[in-house]
Amino acid sequence: MPDSGPGAHPTGVGGDGRTVTPAQGARVGDPSDAPVPALRRTTRTAVAKPY
Repeated sequence: MPDSGPGAHPTGVGGDGRTVTPAQGARVGDPSDAPVPALRRTTRTAVAKPY
C-alpha cells in the first residue's frame, strides 16, 4: 500500500521430527530493524515447548 508504513515480518519454522512449528515476528520501521535474534529464540522455544 503506498500510504502504509514500512515494516518487517520475518518468519521462522522449526521441527523436532514429529511436529512443525511456525513463528512470525513483526516490527514497524525499517526492514533492517527486523527482530531476527528474538525470532530465533522464540522459534527455538516454540519447538522445544509446543504445549
